Amino acid sequence: MNSEQDVENLLNKQGELRLHAPLNIFIGGQILDRGITVQNVIGFYYGRNPRNFQQDTVMQHSRMYGARAIDDVVVTRFYTTQKIYNVMKRMHEFDSELRRSLSKEGEDQQVVFIEKAENEELIPCSPNKLLLSELQTLAPHKRILPTGFQTDYRTKIIPHVKRIDRLLLPFEDKQVGKLSLSAVSNIFDLISETLVMDEGYSFHVDDVKAMIAYAAKKDFAHIVVKTNRNIRRLTKTGVYETSPDTASTKSSELRVARQLAKTTPAIIFLRQNGKEEHGWSGTPFWWPVIVLPSTMTSTIYANKTIQTR
Repeated sequence: MNSEQDVENLLNKQGELRLHAPLNIFIGGQILDRGITVQNVIGFYYGRNPRNFQQDTVMQHSRMYGARAIDDVVVTRFYTTQKIYNVMKRMHEFDSELRRSLSKEGEDQQVVFIEKAENEELIPCSPNKLLLSELQTLAPHKRILPTGFQTDYRTKIIPHVKRIDRLLLPFEDKQVGKLSLSAVSNIFDLISETLVMDEGYSFHVDDVKAMIAYAAKKDFAHIVVKTNRNIRRLTKTGVYETSPDTASTKSSELRVARQLAKTTPAIIFLRQNGKEEHGWSGTPFWWPVIVLPSTMTSTIYANKTIQTR
């Protein structure tokens, strides 16, 4: 469907696209964006990949929003690229946190918008300048961690892993402790050298360090150190593992981290064995999980913004 004439030829008396068969597939660009009703839509293929994503435009173009029968919702599927999915996930987190803050605080709600200035400092940011593809929602006790990656070649990452070992293994017996923000920053720099992100995934270490520094009320972060882990790279369903931190027992690292993360972040450092039979490259590596403070104000962090003159 490439023109309004194509659309008109397929409309019924109610102004809706005619469904000629049990299964109908409509293919088109902007002509299908809005203003056309398609009954019983349960499948969406969305590939629009602009340089800058705008939330209202994405919602209109994807055609997945709007009222539909609950029986249809159960079987509704949305197909897109990993990059676009991550943008839409950030959109959902952004909206959810705003709604949560509004419902919890009412008229006294506060959401902080910040961006990184040229000198690397975090400064207030106008909500009108936000780019959806560059957002990170910071909320109380939210987890932030790299996902969708493979470890680099053994010869390349072993020196980095050994340096991290020297900084973190002294905490192995106690399993908890404190590290200065400068030491934490150093560890994240080293970790970033060991990970190779797959297409559609990213781990911007400078932004991660900036978010940790912003969330910390003091010049340190709590740490939880666990070793000898054997988590698989992919789950049984074939998707990337996103929960290397266990949360099922009272003594699990995630529960401990959340107990520590009150006014400053707690960071879980998990030393994975990285075995080939688990999908890794056959060398140990460190997998960090940041747990934000329970007392922090909801914050929208933009590592890039729309530039205005």
